[in-house]
Amino acid sequence: MLRIRTKPHPTRPGVFVASIEGKFLCASRTPLADGARMLIKMGFPPSTLVTMRHWGSNHDSFVPEPLANWAARSYVEREKGTITIEPYAPYRGPVADTASDRPSDSGSPKTPEPPDEDKQK
Repeated sequence: MLRIRTKPHPTRPGVFVASIEGKFLCASRTPLADGARMLIKMGFPPSTLVTMRHWGSNHDSFVPEPLANWAARSYVEREKGTITIEPYAPYRGPVADTASDRPSDSGSPKTPEPPDEDKQK
């Protein structure tokens, strides 16, 4: 099981810095869903269980679910402040530079490595 750790971005209100095993993953308003999509792109199996924990907390924020489940969701804030869960649809606008989202105090610029399937056997 993987645990995505989050903390508020130091200069972008409402954005969280997500890391895994101390390595930067993404900066996002929805770090669990966006982090799950990043981990799948990096080669982690979609069936890998993942949860999220805020820095400083001693408990997880969600029950672990497969990466594919989290990656399939979008969380949309409506006008009245309610949040709804919708199927994920990729943003079709300009591509963000994720390197510029990385806060200067995030530590190692390395991203986590997917598991080596030969080592798991």
